[in-house]
Amino acid sequence: MLQPLIAARATASSKLLKAEQELLEERLDQEFRERLERALLIAEAEPAALRTGLRAVAEIMGHAEVSLLLSVPDEPRVGWQIRLQGGSLEQAVPLAHTPACTALSSASIAVSASSAALDACAHLHDPLGETSSVCIPLRLGDRTLGSVCITSAPGEIPPTAAINRASWAVERTGVRVAEQRLQRGPSGAGQTDPITALPGAQA
Repeated sequence: MLQPLIAARATASSKLLKAEQELLEERLDQEFRERLERALLIAEAEPAALRTGLRAVAEIMGHAEVSLLLSVPDEPRVGWQIRLQGGSLEQAVPLAHTPACTALSSASIAVSASSAALDACAHLHDPLGETSSVCIPLRLGDRTLGSVCITSAPGEIPPTAAINRASWAVERTGVRVAEQRLQRGPSGAGQTDPITALPGAQA
């Protein structure tokens, strides 16, 4: 007679724990979004906004490596890579042969369990090492600046929720950079930032 009651209580307890966990995750997600919005708002220059966005993605993805790939104008190929190291952006490094990026050619998130896969981004191909990857297009209005690339050990694909959150962070970063360019106007163009190879003042 007690078994059904015990089973029912166990089920109810399990559902309660699951609901509490979901509420906690929702609260943490909302706090993250609010923190990023505030950080982007106080980022006065493009490099600062880009650094903030990449740091947000790195926070979501844990130990994964995060970098910004700048696209060749009007092509689904990347010409420069800017790594995030210790919370700072390294100098832009030219990529040989301007390899293709699946996220740019498809205009959508590209996920690959292995850089050796047939459909993996060409910029990931390395005969000396293999990685998994998530590439997210970085758009400024109706044009694409490049993609944010997240790499981990082969086979390590982030959870869908983490990818979606990272995609939102990249989207908000693009919106902020687009706002900065609009505010700066044509008169703000000229000097090139040595860190990002983008026009405008340094962070």
